[in-house]
Amino acid sequence: MPHVDTSTWVKGTHVGYVTIVKPQPIATAGLDLLWHVVITEPGREARAIASIEQLGLHPYWPHLHRKTPGGRRRSREITVSMFPSRILVPMPQTMEAWSRVLAARGVIDFMTQSGSEKLATLPEIVVEEVRKMEAKRDKRYRNLLLRAEKSPYHPGRDVWVEILPLRKMLGKIVDLDGRGRVNVLTEVEIFGRQVWPVEQHKLKFVEG
Repeated sequence: MPHVDTSTWVKGTHVGYVTIVKPQPIATAGLDLLWHVVITEPGREARAIASIEQLGLHPYWPHLHRKTPGGRRRSREITVSMFPSRILVPMPQTMEAWSRVLAARGVIDFMTQSGSEKLATLPEIVVEEVRKMEAKRDKRYRNLLLRAEKSPYHPGRDVWVEILPLRKMLGKIVDLDGRGRVNVLTEVEIFGRQVWPVEQHKLKFVEG
C-alpha cells in the first residue's frame, strides 16, 4: 500500500470514495430451514433484524405496539417485544449460517435447549401460534384506541385538572387506566412526575 501524507488533512478534506460491498447471502438453496431463537442485545432487536436480513435470511420479530407519554404533553407509539431480546430466524443447519448470524450486529448468542449445548429450534406450528397471538393482542390494542377516540376522554385532548388542592393546571389526556381513571400528562412535574391518574369527574375539558 503506497504511503499517504495526511499531515495537511483538516476536517472536510476530500480523500476519496469508499466502495461498500454488500455481504453475500447465506446459501439456502435446497436446504431445510429450521427456526432458531436468537438472543439480541437489550433493546436492539430491530438492529439485529436489519443485520440478519442483509445475510439473505428472513427473521421474525414478534412485537406489539403501545402508547407512552412523550414530551410537550403528547403521547407516542412505541414498539415492544413480545419476548424481550429474542427474535426468530429460519436458518439452514450449516456452520456458515450459525457463524455469520452470530457475528451480525446486535446479536449476542443463540438460545440452547435446557441443560444442553444443543441449539433450540421451534417447529413451524409453534411459530404460527406466536403469529396468531401477536395479531390477536395487537388487534385488541387497536380496538382500545378506536374506543378511546370515540370517547370524550380520547388521547390528546386538553383538560383542566386539579392535582394540587385549589390549583387547576392544564394537562393532556394520555389514556384510560384499567380502573376507569384518566391518565393526564401535566405541563410541569409535580413531586417528580408528570402523568397522574385522575377520576373523570375531576376533569374539565378545555373548550375551543
